[in-house]
Amino acid sequence: MNVGLPTRDKLFTLGLLSFLAMFGVRCIVVLTAFMDEGGTDKHSPVLCVAAYVGDVEEWERFTNEWVAILEKNRIDCFHSKERRCIPLRPKLVEALSRRDVQGWLMSVGRRNYEQMVSHSAKSTAGNAYAVCAFMCAMKIARYAKNNRMGDVGFVIEDGQPNIEYVRKTLDAMIGVEDLSIASVTIAKKRQFIPLQAADLLAHAAATHDSGLLEQLRFGISDKLFHGHFSAQDLRKATQGIEEIKRHYRYRKQQAKRSQPFF
Repeated sequence: MNVGLPTRDKLFTLGLLSFLAMFGVRCIVVLTAFMDEGGTDKHSPVLCVAAYVGDVEEWERFTNEWVAILEKNRIDCFHSKERRCIPLRPKLVEALSRRDVQGWLMSVGRRNYEQMVSHSAKSTAGNAYAVCAFMCAMKIARYAKNNRMGDVGFVIEDGQPNIEYVRKTLDAMIGVEDLSIASVTIAKKRQFIPLQAADLLAHAAATHDSGLLEQLRFGISDKLFHGHFSAQDLRKATQGIEEIKRHYRYRKQQAKRSQPFF
């Protein structure tokens, strides 16, 4: 069983891009954020999107360690909710605790979303998953910008029906002045091992596993950032997404008008 080689190849590519960024190449990935969702089952009262953010070197170290653990336990891909993977949860927590990565988590109550968000806002922002994904990504990108951490490449777990809408919307935010977004990619957990770390965080939040969440904090407050949408937050979030989309449409129109007529 060789579960790590495809991911290592991709991490090597990201590492090369990060190296080039040191020499002033613009729009190059410096940080990579791996995003996954939890609580998407219609019976779950809370839906969340989780992410882990780190540089290429940290993700390469994590991948090497985690792949070795998976191979030793004869597991091809870690899924938090699978019974065979439950004994590996503490090992994943330990592997993450040794890495300089940050966890990000956005959650929303399904009832709040359905009751407090208007039909027109839902048509703009998408479903509860989409709103959480957008806001999680924007918070990471704004944090990276404000702290001069470099551009962020987002890798989002595939599987949700409206995942392409999420990708296109985030892709439209590349170039927004107060955000550091370099790229947006959709992938499976098998392709990028760090997505399995995001899966663990999303599962812990969706199942209200407070003990596991506390372990994932690693005893340090800035290891895990958590935001939960209130009704007011939801209104602001949908307005913000619509504003960014208007900005993107305006940029497209300006670019089209500037093209020569020949």
